[in-house]
Amino acid sequence: MISITCTITDKTAGPFQLASLFTGGSVTGITVAPAAGYPQTKPSCTYLSIQADPLNGAGKIFRGDSKIANDGSRQGKTLVAGDVDIQQTAGFNDVFLQSIFVNTDTNTSKFSVEISYK
Repeated sequence: MISITCTITDKTAGPFQLASLFTGGSVTGITVAPAAGYPQTKPSCTYLSIQADPLNGAGKIFRGDSKIANDGSRQGKTLVAGDVDIQQTAGFNDVFLQSIFVNTDTNTSKFSVEISYK
């Protein structure tokens, strides 16, 4: 399994594409640990877990496509502190990281992401 922890420092810079968060380097508006990332990360996976940090307080993490908002008005899912969203595939289907975006309504909100391959 590969995992990263992210802190959104500027919600107006989002939404943030999951695939770009794994590659390392700098992404405006978000801090990713480990900073070096995983440049070898494939564009899809068979298991994806996103957890809103249990210490986020009132901050929410929004998951959706490239059109999600940072105010809760457009998103696929809303994760409050401690919530976990898991997507797992079976057989030939994959979860495509390029099509999944996250954002928040509160700067300093954190979330963790785990992925796994076949």
